[in-house]
Amino acid sequence: MQKAIWWASKRCKLGRWTPAGIVSVLITTINDPYLEATVENLKATASGPIEVLVAEDDKREGRRVVLNRLARRAKGERLFFVDSHCQMSDGWDVALKEACGEREIVFGRIGSWRPESAAPLGEAAYGLVRLDEQLGAKWWGQADNRYRRQSLAESMGMTGCGFMMHKAWFETLGGFDEQLGPYGGTGAEWSLKTWLAGGRLLLVNGVTCWHKFETNKDDALYPVDRERLAATFERIRTLTAAKAWPGQVRPVAWLFEKFGDAAGKGVTQKVTKTEILFHGAPGVLNVGADPFEATRALVAPLGATRLVEVQVCEEAAHV
Repeated sequence: MQKAIWWASKRCKLGRWTPAGIVSVLITTINDPYLEATVENLKATASGPIEVLVAEDDKREGRRVVLNRLARRAKGERLFFVDSHCQMSDGWDVALKEACGEREIVFGRIGSWRPESAAPLGEAAYGLVRLDEQLGAKWWGQADNRYRRQSLAESMGMTGCGFMMHKAWFETLGGFDEQLGPYGGTGAEWSLKTWLAGGRLLLVNGVTCWHKFETNKDDALYPVDRERLAATFERIRTLTAAKAWPGQVRPVAWLFEKFGDAAGKGVTQKVTKTEILFHGAPGVLNVGADPFEATRALVAPLGATRLVEVQVCEEAAHV
């Protein structure tokens, strides 16, 4: 099928060409070595017309600020947000468009991309995402296996990588909340915005986004201020509790009730593990080494700043 590709970045001026049904791909990056491979893959795997808008965050304004700016320039009726170190499966754009309603966010499964390996990209390991009590996004684990054979599955949350929505819905929900900080928490932000405003999140099992993990090891590419990240999640919790998200018509309790049984309630067992938790200001996060690893957010006591080991019991679903 004939593809129509247009790349707008700091290296070329914005054009006026807008074919029907175009998907605007929005990417922000900071000297990412995998950017070119990502763009070439998007061009090769798209089945319909797309435009790719790329912006280098040279001034370290943050992902939210830059993506909002690109969204205002986008010509497509649908927006697709993807990291600058990913590979997409063939026909990703058409498959996501077909599933994307006016009030929906759609995304594919997540796999691991290893550019240095000659082996195939491999199976997509991750799909459904849930929100924990502190509203952090976590993979759903084995409960996800029950939904792999469905073409579409409702998901409580998403990670914030490789998702599509109508531009009108993006604007209705106010775009990215720039007060949430430059990086982190975008999955939780859009999960809550969409569900609580009467929309849906849908996992499209036929689409895969392979992600290059450990790209931000030691904050090499995208510097993360841990205190700022803690403040991000505190603001997310505050907005949710105050029913202050744009267009919010549902309480967060509704969302937890809706997905209360989805993790295999009644077939769980207790698992005890040891975590190292940093106790500092309220809302400090304990973030795993893997950027998509489960994140636990705790409200720590004021004045406690030492590292401690605690035993955490949680429900682990077995399906």
